[in-house]
Amino acid sequence: MKYFKTTIITTVDHEKGKTTNFIYLSSETKIAAKKLASEHIFKTDGANCCFYKSPRLEEISIEEYLANTEEQEIDQFCALLTIFGVQEEYDEGEIRDADDLLIYPSDEPELFEKYTEFRDKVTSKIATSDKAISLNEIKEIAINLFVS
Repeated sequence: MKYFKTTIITTVDHEKGKTTNFIYLSSETKIAAKKLASEHIFKTDGANCCFYKSPRLEEISIEEYLANTEEQEIDQFCALLTIFGVQEEYDEGEIRDADDLLIYPSDEPELFEKYTEFRDKVTSKIATSDKAISLNEIKEIAINLFVS
């Protein structure tokens, strides 16, 4: 398995203007990873997918991949909690809304500020732990902070 940091860049013609985002992918080959990146663009912004440049892939270590994918999952989970509250499961539309909040914070600045405050609380709580915390434990901490 290979791991990639993928840079996704829009053109200036995109409705949000020129933006640069990063996602982290794992795949057997670089070609397969590029296909996954294209699928990600289509899923997250299918209506504007023609305004993206070809994704750029940089091979990275498994440690870097794990660190960044966990960080992205925590960010997304905190955004989901901020927008929709605690739920058993979030559907694709809700996940897209959370991703949009993270990608385009200026669209909803008040909601993004609320997310940022909540994410900072979660980060502070994690930082006080004297042991390694799993992703599921971090999600439990986030839920407990959210409901309190």
